[in-house]
Amino acid sequence: MTLNSEIASRIRDYRPRLPHQRWTPVADQVRATVAAAPATCYEARRLLYAVGRLAMWADSGGLPRDPGVWLRTETSDAFVLSGCPGLDGSTVQTCRTWLRRTRESLVWVKRGEAPPVRISSLRRPQPP
Repeated sequence: MTLNSEIASRIRDYRPRLPHQRWTPVADQVRATVAAAPATCYEARRLLYAVGRLAMWADSGGLPRDPGVWLRTETSDAFVLSGCPGLDGSTVQTCRTWLRRTRESLVWVKRGEAPPVRISSLRRPQPP
């Protein structure tokens, strides 16, 4: 797979606004994960943000430095349920969506996992 030069440089040059010592241990794997997920419709920068936050959260919790572990449904759900440190409101759900789409684009089914159930609802609740 070949990335266009703009996306490749965006991935290579990405640096989150978080302490360097938290980013460095997971940086290469985050970049590789995002580079391998071109099938998503989201920009590389958004995926770097979401996967990077998840990776740093997982690393600080003692989980292995493995994108296969980070992107498991239960790991990303735990991240979202923990409040996605540093995120708020609808940004949390948006981050969850980016993580889900990244996972789906990487075809984790090969690891014996079923694709997550896609659930949707109306944005405005309907009266009873």
